[in-house]
Amino acid sequence: MHRPIASSSARLAAALLGTCVLAAPIASCADTLSLGMTYIIAHDHNTDLAQTAPAPNNAGGNGSTLTPSGLNYHTQPMHTFLLTYSLELNDHLRLEGIGGIPPQFSAKGVRNPGTLPDGRLYDGQTLLKGTAVPIIGFMEYHFREPGQIRPYVGLGYWYTRFVRTSMTDAGNNVSGGQTRVDMKSTSGGGYVLGTAFPVTSDSSVVFAFSSPFKLTTHIRTSTQGGLVRESDVDLGLAMYSLLYRLDI
Repeated sequence: MHRPIASSSARLAAALLGTCVLAAPIASCADTLSLGMTYIIAHDHNTDLAQTAPAPNNAGGNGSTLTPSGLNYHTQPMHTFLLTYSLELNDHLRLEGIGGIPPQFSAKGVRNPGTLPDGRLYDGQTLLKGTAVPIIGFMEYHFREPGQIRPYVGLGYWYTRFVRTSMTDAGNNVSGGQTRVDMKSTSGGGYVLGTAFPVTSDSSVVFAFSSPFKLTTHIRTSTQGGLVRESDVDLGLAMYSLLYRLDI
């Protein structure tokens, strides 16, 4: 997992395990602000953590093999507050930008079946943590007319930067010493599905599901003494949001 950052308005429509976020609709024809909560699940798929420096003996190098095969990370569920602003283009089209409090994430060690016994100290412990800073935007189409229950769909862009990434004490122990973690920023397309339920003439409650099509990052850990391990991660984010929306 790496360190990404948004740079242009294109990235304003970006994204995580998120680090975490999604879009919503409105009950009447007006620009809107909304506030709510989102719950984020990472169905991540990682390559096995591989030792890349020093090259292990079994890879033709002269370093010891300190990384058993079959080890990787699994990101734990997270939640955070959302703040969104949507701009009405017409009665049915809206452009929505999503922000909020960047979610903190943690990842546990996972030892795949059949790995060496050395992985026992690794399996199930929280090994690394950090903060995901996402920027997300959607172009949404809202069905039916303002004031009615309005399902909507949207496509958009997702960008996430990972900051303040670090190993826990357990992570340092299983890594063999003080270890630095770097995670690569990630971006890509995504979609949102939701429904807005009118509460008053100028407010609504919104339920939404959002997910990127594919967000991948790269984790690189560097342990004192020159030991480097790396893994590629497909984040597989799924975000469930409940929002209160107010026309402005």
